[in-house]
Amino acid sequence: MSTLVMNKNHIRRCFQKSQAAYDTHAIMQTRMADTLLNDLRHLPHNHFENILEIGCGTGLLTKRLAAQFRSRRYFANDLIAGSLNPGTRFNATRQHFLAGDIETMPALPDNLDLVVSNAAFQWLKNIQALLEKLALLIRPGGWLAFSTFGPENLKELAALTRLSLDYPALKEIKKMTAPWFNALAVSEEHHSLHFPDALSMLRHLRATGVNSLSKQIWSKSQLNKLLSQYALRFGSEKGVCLTYHPMYFILQRKKW
Repeated sequence: MSTLVMNKNHIRRCFQKSQAAYDTHAIMQTRMADTLLNDLRHLPHNHFENILEIGCGTGLLTKRLAAQFRSRRYFANDLIAGSLNPGTRFNATRQHFLAGDIETMPALPDNLDLVVSNAAFQWLKNIQALLEKLALLIRPGGWLAFSTFGPENLKELAALTRLSLDYPALKEIKKMTAPWFNALAVSEEHHSLHFPDALSMLRHLRATGVNSLSKQIWSKSQLNKLLSQYALRFGSEKGVCLTYHPMYFILQRKKW
C-alpha cells in the first residue's frame, strides 16, 4: 500500500470543482456532522465567547451549530475562500472567514472556547502538530470536537489502487491528544454505502472532492479495468459497496 503525498493545491482545486454538488452527494459527511452535533449536546452549556471551525466547506456543520450554539465571535476557516454557501450564518455577534491552510496560517485567533471540525482532519499533513498548536490556542477548560476518518476508510478502493491516505487509528489520535486534552467522548463507526455500479461510486467520490486523493489521470482502458474489477470484487445484489470509517472526538483542554 502506498501512502499518498498530500498536495494542498490539488485538494483545493478538486473541492472547488465539487462545491456545487457537494451538499447533495455528501451523504457520509452530513451523517458525521449530525453525529458530532449530537455528541456536542453533552457539553455543559451552549454559549461560547470564541469558536473556530476548521474546514467549514459549504457549511454542513456550520448551519447545524448555529441552531444549537451561540458565540460572540465565530471564525470559519477553509482552504477555499468564500466556500460557505450563501446565507449560511452563525449565531454570533461577529463572524470572520479565514481562508487558507490551517496548518501554515501565520496567525490564528487564541483564547478559543470551542474548536470544531467535521470530516477535514484527514487532509492534514501533520495532525499531531496541529493538535499541539490548537492546544495552545484553546483556553484551559475549552473544547476540541472533531470528526475524521480511520484506516479502513474507502478500503475497497485502496485494495484495488494500492493508494490511500495515511489515516491514523483511533488509539493513535487518542495518544496524540492525551498530553493536552481529557476525552469526554471518543467513538468510531463503519458504514457501507451501496451504489448501482462502480461508475456511480466514482461519481459520488468526485462530487464530494475525494478525487483529490490522487493527481493520477486514468486512461480509458485503466478506468474500465478498475470499474470491472471493483464490480467483480465488491458487487452484490445491493450494488457495489464502499466503506466509510468515521471517528469522533470530544475533548476538553486540561486546566493545568
